[in-house]
Amino acid sequence: MKRLNCLLLIFAMFFIVSCDTDNDDMELVETEMIALNEILLNSEWRITSFTENGQNKTDDLKNYTFIFQSSNELIADSNLGSFNGTWRVSNDNGTEFDPSNDLDFMIFFTPNGKLGDLTNAYDVISANSAEINLKLEENAEGNSGYLSFVRN
Repeated sequence: MKRLNCLLLIFAMFFIVSCDTDNDDMELVETEMIALNEILLNSEWRITSFTENGQNKTDDLKNYTFIFQSSNELIADSNLGSFNGTWRVSNDNGTEFDPSNDLDFMIFFTPNGKLGDLTNAYDVISANSAEINLKLEENAEGNSGYLSFVRN
């Protein structure tokens, strides 16, 4: 009987400990998502640094102004023309290439277009009202890199 009570006690303790869903992390990411969305929508942005697979591609993009709209449309304007894409910020639930739970910043342009290289899901390294720094971990295509925006 003592052995049965002991086993029941151990089982109950295990059950109680395993029920912690740790909502604190989810609430933090949700708060970060809201804050980043607000930062993006308040101004125009330009790229100060873009590297992909060790190649610096900043010069190809330095003349563009990026406008993030509340409808998740992304407009890139330059003297070469205007290009439309989409964007969104989301909570990354982890993938085989990016297993961490973090904040992701996704940019989508036509893959074969002038801005197609920007199309990726980036991890947010840092973000404030003046600068946003993103990192592209190795993805399914084997690409990696960094992308930085500053407020125009």
